[in-house]
Formats: sequence, C-alpha cells, structure tokens
Amino acid sequence: MEDLTFIQSCFDTYDETFTWYIPDEAEKAVIMEQLEKETYDNPHMYINKYEKKDIIPAAKHKARNDILFVMPDGVCAIAHLLYGKKADEKEDIHFIFFSSSSSAMKYILKQYRTEYYGEKEFVLSQRDKSEIILFLLQFVLFLAIPKIRNIVAVVLGIILYILILVDWKESGFNLFRDRKLDHVKVIPLLRYQIAYISIITVMLIIGIPLAVIVGLKI
Repeated sequence: MEDLTFIQSCFDTYDETFTWYIPDEAEKAVIMEQLEKETYDNPHMYINKYEKKDIIPAAKHKARNDILFVMPDGVCAIAHLLYGKKADEKEDIHFIFFSSSSSAMKYILKQYRTEYYGEKEFVLSQRDKSEIILFLLQFVLFLAIPKIRNIVAVVLGIILYILILVDWKESGFNLFRDRKLDHVKVIPLLRYQIAYISIITVMLIIGIPLAVIVGLKI
C-alpha cells in the first residue's frame, strides 16, 4: 500500500529518538481489537463509516496510546484510545482526521520536533500569514475607503473564504464532523477561521436572496 510505504520511508529518516514506531502484525491485531471495543457501540463515530477490516493501524506513539490509522480511501486518522482508562475531560477517546498520509505525517513530524527539540507548538505557516494579511487589508480598506468598501470587502472576503476552505481540505478538517474537537495543533488559526467562515456563510445565505429580491423590485 502506497500510504504505508510513504509512512515507513518517513520514519526511516529518523533515529531511535523518534517518538513513533511501526507496530508488528501481532500488535496491530491488538490495536484493532481495542479500536473495535472502544467504538463499536457508537455508530455515529465518523470512523465507523469504514469497515474495520479495511482500516490499517500504521503507527503508534511510544509514550501515549495515539495510533495512526490509514483508511482505504487514503484518509488517515490519529486516534487516542483509552485502553481501559476512565474517560474524563483530559482522558477521552478522540480522533483527528487528515485528508492524506502526507498531511498526517506533517502533523506527526511537527509533534516530534515540539516534543524532542522543543520547537514552538504554535507556528504560523506562509498560508496562515497570508490569511492574516488579507483579513487586515479587508478590514482597513473597509474602514478607510467607504466608496469602494463593498466591492473590496466582497472580493477579499471570497479570496479569504476560499483559502480557509482549501486549508481545511488539505488538513482533512470537516466543520460538521470535527467542530467539537481541538484541532488547533493541526490548524493554528482554526478557531478564528471557524468564526470567519460562519459569519461569511450567514451573510451569503442572507445577502444573496436579499440582493435578488431588491434587484427584482428595482
């Protein structure tokens, strides 16, 4: 499987300090038994859209019960399983989904650099910086140039809207599926992005029909 080969090749570039490893077949079987045990009674969990026989436990964290699963359509998930621990706010089963093994490995490698080398956990990518600049530009132009603010706001708003959605798609984030989970380590500006997307979506839902009605009356 191409995804498993890619993950193995990424792991091979690091030494024994790397915080993840590839489990053997016996351990994979135990992991799958535990996954089924912890998820079988909740059909609403997103991971249950896949047949358990098609899910592959590709890697496991050495110090935590975090497992990287690969699904048949290329989607990956890092699941924190409980292994009998009492669930509470700090210790509960949860999943972080990724659109590809590449996105999942970016998260794992970032996590490793944070844990082992002490890098900053919150690091803005070039795209994050571009989104911030666009938002500030949109806000400043809206206040400073009233005559063209509507056009500027719409154009910049659409560009920023698209950038955020592309960011979510590449990271595998789904607002309806994952909104209750903490994905900030995957997408640093996520909370602000959700607020922006929600506001713009409401404005579009209300504004487009309103514009059509006003146009028909004119």
